[in-house]
Formats: sequence, C-alpha cells, structure tokens
Amino acid sequence: DEEIQLVMEYSHCLGMAFQIKDDILDAQDKDQDHKSFVTLLGPEKTQTELKNYSERAQNALVKLSKYNKKTIYLEEMIKLNLQRE
Repeated sequence: DEEIQLVMEYSHCLGMAFQIKDDILDAQDKDQDHKSFVTLLGPEKTQTELKNYSERAQNALVKLSKYNKKTIYLEEMIKLNLQRE
C-alpha cells in the first residue's frame, strides 16, 4: 500500500536526519572520538546529507497529503530537527 510506504519513507528519512544532526552537534564537542557522519564524510557533505534526508522526508509527506492525511505535526518534526542546537 502506497500510504504505508510513504510513512516508512518519512520515518526512515527523519530518523537518518535526526542521527546526522546529532553527529553534527556532537562534532562540536572536540573530545568525541567515535565514528560519525562528520568524521566519515566531513562537515560539508554531512550538511548536504542532512538536507537531502530532510527533503526526502518532506517529499514523502507531500505525497501522503494526497490521501487527505494531516501532516502538519510531522512537518514540524522535520523543522525542529533542523533547528536543534
């Protein structure tokens, strides 16, 4: 069912975006000595990946809205993740 696939796409992409944002925030702590998106990809590519996953999550919601699903709170989760400091 397409609705389920769209929810799964949104969930996956938001989860990845959340992890990437965590890695960006953790990279600000110089004592971090573990593998992360930032250490593997570098800061610029990591920012690009954050943007890409966030856009993919948003696109899934746009497609989901054609089923008359209210997605405003899900959209807010994407925005809040991007704004975390």
